[in-house]
Amino acid sequence: MNKVRDFQKKRTVLVEVTAANQGTGNEAIVDVPGGSFVTVRAHKVSAFDGTTPTLTVSDGTNTYISANDLLATGSVAGSTGFVDTNATVSVSVGGSGSTTGLAYVEVEYSNTGMSDGVYTHEG
Repeated sequence: MNKVRDFQKKRTVLVEVTAANQGTGNEAIVDVPGGSFVTVRAHKVSAFDGTTPTLTVSDGTNTYISANDLLATGSVAGSTGFVDTNATVSVSVGGSGSTTGLAYVEVEYSNTGMSDGVYTHEG
């Protein structure tokens, strides 16, 4: 029996999120090619001020982080998803009036078209 595994290179985009990302039109955008497995996680370094600041990360089909409170610090366990066609992952800050705060969002994806080599095991 032959077992073939196609090793994939992962791509990671680290997005710095500040009060400047608050509000419609200020989202940070990450383009992801179709056929990708996507994993998102975040870390809130310093608390945001303002009225109900929240972090949302979505590609329109998958919501990886949904309205997570930015008034507190700490790590955020996001989620994973699969995009069939090219996707735009949007990192947005909801609420209003924030002037301070810092978070990082990591968007990681691997795609069947980004092969790093093929491993074949004869057995």
